[in-house]
Amino acid sequence: SSDFKIQGSSGDYLDTGCFTADGKRFLYAGRECPMGIYDLGTRKQWDLSGTDKTLFCWGMTSSRNGCYLSTAEQGGKISLWRAETNPDYRMLPGTSDVATDLQWSPDGRWLVVSRNRCSFGLQNHTPSQILYDLNASEWNPVDMSQTPEIQVAIGELAPQAANWDLNLSQFSSDSHRLYTLSHCIGKGGWHVRTFDLQTLKTTSSVKLPPSFAPVDPEPAQFLVEETKNTFQILYPEQRQRSRLDSFDLKTGRMMKSFVLDGNCYRSPSAFHQEHFLLVDGKQLRLFDRHTGKVIRSFTPPIAGEFTGVTFSQDGKRIASCDSIGGKVFIHDCLSGSQLAILKSATNGSLQSLEFSPDGRRLAGGSTGHPNQADYIDVWNLTTSSNTEPRPPVVEIPIPASGYGVTSVRFSPDGGSLAAGIITNRAEQGALYRTPHRESAVAVWEISGAENPAQEP
Repeated sequence: SSDFKIQGSSGDYLDTGCFTADGKRFLYAGRECPMGIYDLGTRKQWDLSGTDKTLFCWGMTSSRNGCYLSTAEQGGKISLWRAETNPDYRMLPGTSDVATDLQWSPDGRWLVVSRNRCSFGLQNHTPSQILYDLNASEWNPVDMSQTPEIQVAIGELAPQAANWDLNLSQFSSDSHRLYTLSHCIGKGGWHVRTFDLQTLKTTSSVKLPPSFAPVDPEPAQFLVEETKNTFQILYPEQRQRSRLDSFDLKTGRMMKSFVLDGNCYRSPSAFHQEHFLLVDGKQLRLFDRHTGKVIRSFTPPIAGEFTGVTFSQDGKRIASCDSIGGKVFIHDCLSGSQLAILKSATNGSLQSLEFSPDGRRLAGGSTGHPNQADYIDVWNLTTSSNTEPRPPVVEIPIPASGYGVTSVRFSPDGGSLAAGIITNRAEQGALYRTPHRESAVAVWEISGAENPAQEP
């Protein structure tokens, strides 16, 4: 522990203050200074926009995810403030449990945050999907956890508005629509929803046939082909086998299905326009998406198990990471040759990997290491091969309220990086009878996006 001083407040009155739930930030307010936040890790402080020195604040508390601040003011007024304002990043509320699926629209305006893993605690199943307009001066999140237009009959109960607990999303190429594969809570089945981003309304929905009944309720990948009016779903059939089903986008009719030798049950997988990757023991298998045939196998020199895989956006390279030693391996998809080895600065295992749109950078994050600071590692990638592990060019510390990273995504122009952040551990709280987790989304602007030699 150590003392700290709020700069510029030597003669000011601090009437109240509180620590965030994780003890990493201090929030303060008083009669002679605006409300502000002090980060004990970075030793930075900043004021909250919209507050002024004449505010008489007698009490305050913060939300667990660090995104909101409530204050008790003179005259019996209770206020709720957005506390995400930060000189280094934007902080947005995420889904309940963990924000495991992030997608940017091609024009960079929209960011959708979804949960595609089963949550801890049925009482905390919402929100499961949130849509953000990042161009708006005042971001106004759209909670997409419920669709009133879709009425679902569950058992003998009367039809009710569909509530979604699992979601996988994809934007249309023109950024006008959002397609989402969703599971309705209870026995409402699986649906594919089409959401119009201009009217902010659900325009269509198709229910998948009863034959689509994954043994594990967590599909791994979802891909829409608008030109063919079809979509594909990759999901685990057994612990060491997977299935790839193709459906008609307008009717939900199943068109074809492949059984695959590869594991996507709580194991990493990746989709590209023509290919997809599955884990098979110590190997990565590259499949043709249209035929389900194996094209090539890769055997990175991993010491543990695969924890993450991803394609570059041109589909020419793949990156994979190991559960031991914090290494990342880059392979060429055409030749199968190893191009580079990267290494996290903390030697901790990574679970989330993402190539920048131009393929010159790679970002990686982990779901958290006990008693260790968590960072998002960013590497510069070169065209030449190298066999010596390279450290990241920069480490981006996750927000003080975070415990780990569940997903990372570059914006389409490569100028921003979004990450799903775990904001509290799975634990039993006073509001819920079962353990639960919470999340937020941090968005950084990455400087030097056009010149990979510069650090973000």
